[in-house]
Amino acid sequence: MKHLITYFVLFAFCVVAISQNTLDNSLVGYSIVDVKNNRVVAEKNGDMALVPASVTKLVPTATVLNVIPAQKRFETTIDYNGNIINGTLYGNLIIRGCGDPTLGSSYIDSSKEKVFEDIVALLERNGITSFCGEIVCDNSLFPYNGERGAWLAEDLGNYFAAESYGFNFIDNLYSLFINSGSEGSNADIVRCVPQMPELEFINRLEVKGKGKDSAYIAGMDFCNIRVLNGRVPCNVNNYKLKGSIPSPADVFEREFRNYLILKGKWIESDKPVSLNNRNIALGVIYSPILQEIVRITNHKSNNLYAETLLKWCGLIRGGCATTEKGINAIISYWSDLGIDMSGCSLFDGSGLSPKNRISPNCLSNILCSVAYNDSFINSLPKVGLEGTVRNFMKESPIAKYLSLKTGSMQGVQCYAGYYNDGKRLFSIVVMVNNFKGSRKDIQNEIGKLIEKLINNN
Repeated sequence: MKHLITYFVLFAFCVVAISQNTLDNSLVGYSIVDVKNNRVVAEKNGDMALVPASVTKLVPTATVLNVIPAQKRFETTIDYNGNIINGTLYGNLIIRGCGDPTLGSSYIDSSKEKVFEDIVALLERNGITSFCGEIVCDNSLFPYNGERGAWLAEDLGNYFAAESYGFNFIDNLYSLFINSGSEGSNADIVRCVPQMPELEFINRLEVKGKGKDSAYIAGMDFCNIRVLNGRVPCNVNNYKLKGSIPSPADVFEREFRNYLILKGKWIESDKPVSLNNRNIALGVIYSPILQEIVRITNHKSNNLYAETLLKWCGLIRGGCATTEKGINAIISYWSDLGIDMSGCSLFDGSGLSPKNRISPNCLSNILCSVAYNDSFINSLPKVGLEGTVRNFMKESPIAKYLSLKTGSMQGVQCYAGYYNDGKRLFSIVVMVNNFKGSRKDIQNEIGKLIEKLINNN
């Protein structure tokens, strides 16, 4: 019995030592600032530029709420060019995109059918009951960025690496459904939703084991070849893999045309329709308010939404909706407000690029500047209750006072947000790079660190 007790004591000591070493042997930076008197109360490596992962999203979301009213709704305009004769539109139906990422988005309880119904209702209000001509999506508001070299090639084509375009639709995602058999058998593609006939799928999936998959879809921009890599479990039906749509405007045109045919509102004709010298406005489709788009971005850590917000910053502050203009607009905006942005080097708005760098002090100072913006504060998940922090620090007595955004990628775990107990209001940034061991261990150690730093101040 004595030897058994000694064994358990040694085992417990080793577990604690390993857990502590997880943080001690990592590159740790943090900055906690008392917002009310702008005083740094705790700092380590505060000016060191670290990989932020998804806490990057706090930068464009904080910026966009400062440069665009929180109640702003973005407008997708519907025009036509042609003639309406006896209720039939002969000509082009033109849908002009504003970059709205919520068209048909699952994050706002929408669907492609809901978008189609709204457009048909708008047409009917203008006396149009059928259509003969072309559906044209105007994608031009967001110019092409160039190849996304700041993102890993293995991420391109995957669902979380969907590009933001001037016209976005159904989260710019498609789903592949896979059936698998016994170990070593082939994984078969059953169907694609929506149909993507322009894509060629090279299937390299391995069927092995049970439980979690390691499967993903990869493919470069402007290339219609998609490669399925990784492993799927044995003996599953309708196993879903998600990929990014390379041209959402094309998918919308095809799907809306099929919808009109199904509803008996499409008229086929071999004769060319006559166009006029100008487009005539029919109406608009409104996005949710900006405040809600920001909330989804931070609660769901949605990359597509974040990249859209970045480009809107570029459009408003730099005159052009590109990633580069958006980054420049953000840097100049906060610099003009007196925040030292030398510790901030961004390549996107979502944090997907491993090239992104930001210092804890830089991010903490930005958070201080928006600490009284309710639209921004409410966009952050409540620790122990919501989003990716619903299980973080759940047993901690200070959890109920914390609102934090997470950021993670290989070897990276970050948290940023606020502590507010009604008396003290702190901005909090904790960034850990190059950690070894399990993510659960590092999350637990960061939680203990945050609790210690708050309680000591």
